[in-house]
Amino acid sequence: MKKVLGIATALMVLFAFTVNVGAQVAVVDSTNVTDITDHPANSCPNCNKSAVGNVPTPEVTSQAGLQGAVTYDTTNVCPFDYDDNNSGSEFNGEDANGDRWGYCPTSAVGALGAEYDALGEPIAQRNVKFMINVCDCPESCNLDVGTKIGIQMTILTPGVYWAHDPKTLDADDDYTVRFRNYAKQPPQGVVCPTGEGDLTTKDFGKVTYYERMAGPDALNVKGLLQRTPINPGTPLAGCANTNVPAGNRVQVLQSDMLTDYIVQPNDSDLCWFWIDIPAMRLDATAQVGDAIQVRVSLLWDRELEGICSDCKPPVICECIRTVAIVGCEAVNMGQGCLFFPYLVQGTEDSDGWVAGVGISAMGDTLPADAWVELTLKDTAGNVATWRNADMGNQLVWAFVLDRIMDNFNGTLVPGVVSLQVDSNYRIDGYGFLMNQTWQLGAGQLPRTAGGFVCAP
Repeated sequence: MKKVLGIATALMVLFAFTVNVGAQVAVVDSTNVTDITDHPANSCPNCNKSAVGNVPTPEVTSQAGLQGAVTYDTTNVCPFDYDDNNSGSEFNGEDANGDRWGYCPTSAVGALGAEYDALGEPIAQRNVKFMINVCDCPESCNLDVGTKIGIQMTILTPGVYWAHDPKTLDADDDYTVRFRNYAKQPPQGVVCPTGEGDLTTKDFGKVTYYERMAGPDALNVKGLLQRTPINPGTPLAGCANTNVPAGNRVQVLQSDMLTDYIVQPNDSDLCWFWIDIPAMRLDATAQVGDAIQVRVSLLWDRELEGICSDCKPPVICECIRTVAIVGCEAVNMGQGCLFFPYLVQGTEDSDGWVAGVGISAMGDTLPADAWVELTLKDTAGNVATWRNADMGNQLVWAFVLDRIMDNFNGTLVPGVVSLQVDSNYRIDGYGFLMNQTWQLGAGQLPRTAGGFVCAP
């Protein structure tokens, strides 16, 4: 009982001081970056056969040795390739274990190794590609002859790294990223072109791999976003039964500025870019259930660095793609869902009772496009919703329900409500009812995904 009361007291203090915490978090908002992941025109769509698949994780085993010493081994895990297109990669086709392109061979939750077409026939070659319509980016993202375009890709999921991918090597054995571009509508009237062969026609020049970005997204003195990758490294080749060594833990790739692609006369109006995403690999630190996300960023007209501290950074057009789920038997735990069966709203001024809620991330970082959606339902069945897409980097979001109601659509009857919380990252939470004097209250744990009312 003392422990429960102690938690209750702590939470009352938390809510008393964090009602407006969301307004105090700085959200990076820059005019030189456009994220079209959720663009209304479907500018960065999934292909027509791009069900997200599962990838195997290294299994760690321990064995007692001499004098009680314990050794740890991991199973042999190979890279996986999101969009292998029969282009000579060492990951193409099936390996000795029957795994296809590094994905789980069979799974009840939709692994690509068990993918079938509309007629129930196995798909001999995966038809998954990353495509983006650059003409839906700002006017600065143009295709004028002579314009320079670079590429940057960032793996946003911990424990996942770029792998050595033979099909990304150019004639000089330098890494590159290949692409093709098409007219305003993809060929054959579908999102994912078929029968187009290898990506051998165009590339973004020499690519360097890096460990990470220099820091979280931030604006320079001119109010523009500048991302700087640091610590060059080398992608690990082949399969491995150990965690990825330090020098191979690369999560960012970026084309060298001097070899950026230069727009040619025949690129006119070819707005749809099919861009190859190189192979990736996991080590044992990857969290089962995490969604593996890659941010693909096109960089327009980069200028040489070092001239001044506030030089103009590139105009960026980007999209985030989920390429896999960690673990062969895992559902997508890159989502969150909680259900609070009994809260109150609209009663603070009349009855003096309010409801507080805390939503906590189950991880150390939030996805780049983090959001939390709240759905309220009253005793009459009326529904009101609000999606908070300005989470910034706050791992804990605490609020008093009555004081955020202006953000919701819909009208509710004052009194008892239920609350469903959905998110695009894993969450836990706590709810609380209290009077205005903060002297009396009661807490509740939510019901979670996997049972009861809501499941992702």
